[in-house]
Amino acid sequence: MTKLQAIKQNSWAFAWCIFDIWLTLLVSFENQASGIVIRIPQFRKDFGYLANGSYVLPAKQQAAFSGGPVASTAIGALTAGFFADLIGRKKTVMAFLALSFGSVTMEFVSTTNELFFTRKVVNGLAVGVPAAVCPTYIGEISPLVVPNRSYWTSKSHALGRWASHSDPDVVW
Repeated sequence: MTKLQAIKQNSWAFAWCIFDIWLTLLVSFENQASGIVIRIPQFRKDFGYLANGSYVLPAKQQAAFSGGPVASTAIGALTAGFFADLIGRKKTVMAFLALSFGSVTMEFVSTTNELFFTRKVVNGLAVGVPAAVCPTYIGEISPLVVPNRSYWTSKSHALGRWASHSDPDVVW
């Protein structure tokens, strides 16, 4: 069986593989991009204080905004197997994707440091679960003739983080 025949014969599995790869790219982008939001002047104005003519964020808030989601992502990745075994891989991915949508929305509309931090931590959990579940799910459902099945998940995770560091003033 060729790769193309395997894709045609397993079109739904292939579609889920593409979805999981895309999801991994999106959640890695969002988690990284929301972590570098502290460099945006309007964000510092809204969540920081005025010092020597410019707005700044206290170091403890910068550390919390950067470190909290990393810790919760690790917790999400470590607990992902439990949820995947309990309700299934597909349902786990979809549930935590919905949780991510909700937390990103709350990050966007938050007006206090506490709410922003809480939503970043919740989204960190939501990011950790697909990061752990998607590669294993792809490895289970994709045909054996397709090489490097989980490779693209890790590449999309790295690509999402890289894309979040792109300078908006650079024209490609």
